[in-house]
Amino acid sequence: MAVATESGMVKIASLAYEPKGPIKPNKKLNIAIAGVLGLFVGIFFAFFLEFWQKGKS
Repeated sequence: MAVATESGMVKIASLAYEPKGPIKPNKKLNIAIAGVLGLFVGIFFAFFLEFWQKGKS
């Protein structure tokens, strides 16, 4: 990359710009992802406990 920059082969596509406001987290998406992930972890944990209980006896 440094060699390409020195030889002039690099071209700037567009200049950077300053955002107008701060970027906010998407709360609804975060809550949805947490819910689905919690559901999957709970199901996995239930199957694991059932498998572990059957293996003991």
